[in-house]
Amino acid sequence: MKLEEKISLHRKQNGWSQEELAFRLGVSRQAVSKWEMGASVPDLDNILKMSELFACSTDHLLKEEDFKSSTNESEFVETAQEKSATRKVSDEEGETYLGLVKKNSWRIAVGVACCVLAPACMFFMQALAAMPSAPFTASVGGGVGVGCLLLFCAIGIVLLISGGVSLSKFDYLEKEEIVISETLKQSVLARREQEAKSFALSVGIGVGLCVIAAAPMIVAGACNAPEHITIFMLSLLLALVAVGVFLFVKFGMVHGSYQKLLQEEEYAVEKKREEKRMSAFSGAYWCLVTAGYLAWSFITSNWGKTWIVWPIAGVLFAALYTIVAAVTKKRK
Repeated sequence: MKLEEKISLHRKQNGWSQEELAFRLGVSRQAVSKWEMGASVPDLDNILKMSELFACSTDHLLKEEDFKSSTNESEFVETAQEKSATRKVSDEEGETYLGLVKKNSWRIAVGVACCVLAPACMFFMQALAAMPSAPFTASVGGGVGVGCLLLFCAIGIVLLISGGVSLSKFDYLEKEEIVISETLKQSVLARREQEAKSFALSVGIGVGLCVIAAAPMIVAGACNAPEHITIFMLSLLLALVAVGVFLFVKFGMVHGSYQKLLQEEEYAVEKKREEKRMSAFSGAYWCLVTAGYLAWSFITSNWGKTWIVWPIAGVLFAALYTIVAAVTKKRK
């Protein structure tokens, strides 16, 4: 079987048109058509790209040999099915997604920060009420504090829901295998490079704030500070954490959008395939844990102790997930 015949056969087995294969390779449809007719030969770079797309060796493509003898049929069918499930993301769709993430990252980051600040406001009002010369009584301070807590929580939840809804139509980027054009890829790489310093700086500041957030409480405890001072320090701790979390979410979402489109790190193709393979295990595991927790709690009526199921289940899940994923991958 000649090279042009193999290109045509692999393309059809994957369910791709000449135009779609051309898009994946970053060439014109006419170029693919000429290859399949034998009018021209793809260069080495495109041969390497096709070996990755078709999940075969370059020797298989270049050597004139029998297709069935060089390719395990069951493995090829499985690979073809995986490739055909790949979703094409247009340049316009990619740019729209990046714009929405940048716009909603502020909203979601503020929403998360509000949820962290909510108890800080309550503690602050309690601290004011506990001062020797308090401007109001403890009951008033507690009422205002609870009101502030509910208000900040409400604002945070509204911001989180609205931001999440705006981005929900792009959830597939986290789970499905995608392909983007070379133009969009270069645009994403350029943006990430341009924002690399600001991302690193924001993460550094966020980590620093979360680390030093405990300092006020430590100082208050070491100095045997009065109760209202200790509560003030607790409010300051939460405020510093809120700023740090805001930075993590704001810049982390933008950085994560680049990773999703480029399919890197936790959004790599292999990671997505692993998540699909393990989804059944995860669902069954947590259903059993929940059933066990409820059964134990209702039988013993000791809800104060049965909560220990959750941290133990979380540790066991991480260990079992790693083992099952390794065994599944080995068998595959």
